[in-house]
Amino acid sequence: MSIKISEMIKELRLQMGISQEILAEHMGVTVQAVSKWENGLSCPDIGGLPMLADFFGVSIDRLLTGKEMVPGENALPFPDDGIMRVVQAMGNNILDLRELSYDTPIKLFLPDISEQPLLTVEIIGNCSVDGDINGSVSAQGCVNCGNVGQCVNAAGGGVNCGNVGQCVDAAGGVNCGNVGQCVDAQGGVNCGKVGQCVDAQGDVHCSDVHGDVRADHDVYCGHIDGDVECGGNVILKQ
Repeated sequence: MSIKISEMIKELRLQMGISQEILAEHMGVTVQAVSKWENGLSCPDIGGLPMLADFFGVSIDRLLTGKEMVPGENALPFPDDGIMRVVQAMGNNILDLRELSYDTPIKLFLPDISEQPLLTVEIIGNCSVDGDINGSVSAQGCVNCGNVGQCVNAAGGGVNCGNVGQCVDAAGGVNCGNVGQCVDAQGGVNCGKVGQCVDAQGDVHCSDVHGDVRADHDVYCGHIDGDVECGGNVILKQ
């Protein structure tokens, strides 16, 4: 990264009058790693920045840029070098920081779902989450994730996920587990139990549906509490 962290680590270490060996021991890394930091050949792991800043008694802003941010300024702690950077944070704690690469998906850094506050994820692009989301997720593209506590909206593609607590709305097909309320898809639907209705522009493959089913093609379901409207066959699975 084009930031001053290499200069700041060396400057702060020398100000404290300590050796690279002492800093390496505190950070749990090798002396060679510290030497690479100070020579700009590598950077500390993002997760280690709070520990490093705390050791030197400075803020992460100063560690990264050599200066403190002024409250109220519309600026981030990076040089004005034209590089696009992605920062993920939970509150004021940085979880991940990287330069933007247009050919590499950005992996969301999420804590364990049991430790999350009610989390809503909104993404301009495709959403790929290696884990569960206990709130809602909305994307302008596709959505691929684990379980979702509330709703899923994929405005420009399909949905592949686990169980969904409330509704699923997709511009493509839907492949998921159980859905607490409704499924609305512009493609086919493959899921488990559905708490309310299913509306699809393709085939519908479900377990029990506690509402109406509308499909442009065939319907393969278990028990259906409501009406069925389709452009093909209705096959009730045992």
